[in-house]
Amino acid sequence: MDSLDNSEDRKPRSMKERLDRLEEIFSQLTPERQDAMMDMLNAGDLAEDLRKAISDSGMTHYSIGKASGVNIANIDRFVSGERDMRIATASKICAVLGYGLAKIEAPKPSKKKPTKKAVKKKPGA
Repeated sequence: MDSLDNSEDRKPRSMKERLDRLEEIFSQLTPERQDAMMDMLNAGDLAEDLRKAISDSGMTHYSIGKASGVNIANIDRFVSGERDMRIATASKICAVLGYGLAKIEAPKPSKKKPTKKAVKKKPGA
C-alpha cells in the first residue's frame, strides 16, 4: 500500500495536536516570515477595531462612503465580514472617523531558548 494512502492517519486529531503542529511549522519559518505571519494574524484585530469604529460612529455607510470616496457597497461588505479591505481604503475611512493608521514597532520576541541550567526542577521531581 502506498504511503500516500495513509494521509488520514497522519492528520492531527485533537486541537492540542493541531496547535502543536502549527507551532512546529511556525518555528521552521525564517524570522522575516514569522513576522509576516504575525502581521497577518494581527490584521484581523485591526479589521475588528475598524468595524467597531464604523458602527460606533453613528454615521451611515453612505455618509462615510461620500466623505471618504470609498464605494458604499465595499463598506457594507467589509462591515458584514464578507470581504476585507486594503490598507489604503481603511486609511481613508479612518480619516473620516477621526482615526489614523500608524506603524508601531512591536518588541521582537526573544529567540533565546532556556538552557538546562535555567530550568529549575521542582523539589522531589
